[in-house]
Amino acid sequence: MTSYTDTTAAAGTAYYYTAKAYRTDSSLTVNGKYVTNAKITTSSKSSGSSSGSSSSGSGTTSSGNYTEPTRTLKSGTSGNDVKWLQNALNTVMGADLEVDGQYGSGTKTAVTNFQKKTGLSADGIFGTNSRNKMKTLLSVQSSKPTVTLSTKNGQNTIKWSKVSGASGYKVYRKTSGGSWKLLKTVGASVTSYTDKTPKAGTKYYYTVKAYRTDSKLTVNGKYVTNKTITTSKSSGTSGGGGTSASSYPVPSRTLKSGSTGNDVKWLQSSLNSVLGTKLDVDGIYGTATKNAVRTLQKKAGISVDGIFGTNSLSKLKSMLNGTGTSTSSGSSASSSTLSKYTVPTRTLKSGSSGNDVKWVQCALNQVLGTKLDVDGIYGTKTREAVRTFQKKVRISVDGIFGVNSRTKMKALVD
Repeated sequence: MTSYTDTTAAAGTAYYYTAKAYRTDSSLTVNGKYVTNAKITTSSKSSGSSSGSSSSGSGTTSSGNYTEPTRTLKSGTSGNDVKWLQNALNTVMGADLEVDGQYGSGTKTAVTNFQKKTGLSADGIFGTNSRNKMKTLLSVQSSKPTVTLSTKNGQNTIKWSKVSGASGYKVYRKTSGGSWKLLKTVGASVTSYTDKTPKAGTKYYYTVKAYRTDSKLTVNGKYVTNKTITTSKSSGTSGGGGTSASSYPVPSRTLKSGSTGNDVKWLQSSLNSVLGTKLDVDGIYGTATKNAVRTLQKKAGISVDGIFGTNSLSKLKSMLNGTGTSTSSGSSASSSTLSKYTVPTRTLKSGSSGNDVKWVQCALNQVLGTKLDVDGIYGTKTREAVRTFQKKVRISVDGIFGVNSRTKMKALVD
């Protein structure tokens, strides 16, 4: 077929038409290109022509141009309200239906899919429940919350207008020339969010979009793109690697990957001071901060897990005050001492002895902060330390230092 007659166009209205070829091979379909400038004004309608207000097509016209259904729609139904439904299915589901006002098999299948995804009885009939679901989804999808911004004490606060029917909101941030990054997803009752991690003096863009989830179907609303603010300065704002740790609050909680806040800035600034690292003091506990914490823990001879807890805090404060050292006390050893011993190539267990057992004892002291005698004898204390190590790295706990234990240990001390 190389022609098509549109019987639903309104007389005297100018329309643009186009067509594109497609090819399907098994489960693969490709679409061709199409012209965009073919225009015609519809001639006076005959007695048999349709009174529809829009051309048929892929449903890009707003559902508001058609009549919202007030009746139950099903196979065989036709009319402008069927066009509303078809266009709505295209908008929410990406159904690609022809908006012809005829409730045929394609429309029924799309309605059935919609009902399945939104947790309704899937009968292919568009009744009250289906209509109410669709109206709410369309409302959220077309929403664009109003956004206002403020800044105080190095923190930026975003407030937005409430969207009826939304399941929640997604808050985004970017810098000039950057891409949007999701900061937080919040619930339907929340209409503000404070960003505690911006850099003082830096200009940021913020936006918010509503979303709604019905069972397996999620739609996202629209969002403004032009709301900007320059972060204020305060004693708690980010200042890069050279900022004094005294400018930030000492942590009173366990910090780990994903943690954010001014106490993370204290940690980052302190690590820069003690280790000579060049962490960005941005208040975000990312990979670089985690790796620096691991380095601190190795130097302090405590358990190496990249999590900044009570033991790590105590060691770091001692180093900042000049009373701590970079190695643990007792018989534990630094990496340079560890190199004096032979890395095991055999399985070590109770009763084993030798220079490679000294390597294990020294490594355990370094990683766990134990105080084993580095005597080369695999006794009860060494066995229990190995069991503790195995628990921490989540491998089989048997007190035997084999291949898996050796691989985990080498990764920590190398």
